[in-house]
Amino acid sequence: MRSQSRLLCCAALSRRGAPALGATRREAEVALLLAEALTNEMIATRLFVSRHTMRHHTENILSKLNIRTRSEVALKLYSIK
Repeated sequence: MRSQSRLLCCAALSRRGAPALGATRREAEVALLLAEALTNEMIATRLFVSRHTMRHHTENILSKLNIRTRSEVALKLYSIK
């Protein structure tokens, strides 16, 4: 079920594009990984970027989605129709 939700979310992002969220493509990619409850360090390793870059992406995502916590990222993303 979770993978189906992720697929729907990915489809929404690709169909509407990351700009629909006010995010870059990379930020949208990071947001999907945040929604899977991965840590910044885990995402940084997966995407071959530094932890500092990941922290920056995370802060941008929270700001652009107008949310305060990482756990809210999943709620926001999976509510995209």
